[in-house]
Amino acid sequence: MKTTVIKFRIDNQVYVIPTDYIKQIFYAQKIVSMLHMNDYVIGSVQQGISHYLLLCLKKILNINECKEIINKPVLLLEFQNNAYAFLIDEILALEEFDQNSSRAGSLYEKDDVVFQELPLQHILQSLTFPPLQQSEEKKVSQNTKEHFRPLLLFTLQNRLYAIDNSFIHSIVPITNIDLVQQFQQEWIAGIYNFKNSALKVADLAKKLSLESSKEGSVIILQDDSQVLGLLIERIEGLLDIAYEDIIIESDPQQLFEGYFHYQNSIIPIISSSIIQDSIKKYGLLINTHNTSVKKEYRYEEDFLLISLFQEDYAVPIDNIITILELSKTDITNNALTTHENIQGLILYKNKTYHLLNIAKMLKKDFIPTDESKILIIKTNERHEYAIIVDSIKDIVSVSKAHIAYLPNTTSLSAGIVTLDTKSFNLFNIGWKTFN
Repeated sequence: MKTTVIKFRIDNQVYVIPTDYIKQIFYAQKIVSMLHMNDYVIGSVQQGISHYLLLCLKKILNINECKEIINKPVLLLEFQNNAYAFLIDEILALEEFDQNSSRAGSLYEKDDVVFQELPLQHILQSLTFPPLQQSEEKKVSQNTKEHFRPLLLFTLQNRLYAIDNSFIHSIVPITNIDLVQQFQQEWIAGIYNFKNSALKVADLAKKLSLESSKEGSVIILQDDSQVLGLLIERIEGLLDIAYEDIIIESDPQQLFEGYFHYQNSIIPIISSSIIQDSIKKYGLLINTHNTSVKKEYRYEEDFLLISLFQEDYAVPIDNIITILELSKTDITNNALTTHENIQGLILYKNKTYHLLNIAKMLKKDFIPTDESKILIIKTNERHEYAIIVDSIKDIVSVSKAHIAYLPNTTSLSAGIVTLDTKSFNLFNIGWKTFN
């Protein structure tokens, strides 16, 4: 029987595999390292928007180590509806072979030379990690236009501006939200705590090159399931303006998309496309417990991006109870416990939490700085603990199509999260060492 196969080399050994198993062949370029994995796991490799565990076939077959990785060929194989990426040394040929049965596995013969098929099923049975799991992209519909455009009128530095009312979720005084983390990121002022939920707030004054105000209100903007705060001074009212009375800006990239006349003033309208782009780029998911949106229809997930021993991780927001300043938190010694991985105890809202010594677990040296934070985390099984991290970098919403999950309890990485062109390890809150 004739079979088309790929012939490839691993060190000095040559194998073949039927093309029926091959989903794709590409070359390793961008590798994300993953801590506390089996020694045959090189890391995560990205191809398109998908991530795969990159496995060292030499190591699995006890041939050698994978010392050279970048620009080496990768066989992306599909077996039983799962995809596996194997690093090899060289693609030799795509050929048609005669297949014969053998006790040692399937053998392929050509010109009196016999090659052994890669024992894929045996290899996969020896793997202790499942493949990364990634969702498909979902599309979200947009709002339709109406004859009259509802606008919210507000002031900033004694100037009047308008914004489309369809984006307004709510408006709160700045005194009703607490600053958690200040940012110097474009026109984002920082992360605030609003009703026990994280809210990223943009400073419109920064965008307009005006002096920022420390007083005023925050307009909570919403587009689909994402929200973003907008810092302004004062709300002046709601208006219904006919579309025909709005002069449209010819350049769609401008901050103001149009203008209208109101009480002897020309009022600029903040561009809806810029608002939508800003919410999409910086906004966070609205708390679904307070809406009719069901969790299974959430196509994005919020993450806290942290630095831990100079490695970047993404921690699911839903699993974070609070963030504390390390320098302002009292930590007892571990005299009350004999567990070697417990650094001490901390008290938050009349509840005691174990502060885990993650530096000791990872065999790293920790040097506290002014940016060091304490995260109090809850697992999906309601187990709670605290850890110290180097710093907080950002809060982001990520499409589930850009999250590759790796369910396990033996590694600090539970998958890969991709944001723009950068990838982060998904922090494994259920790592068994934490228990």
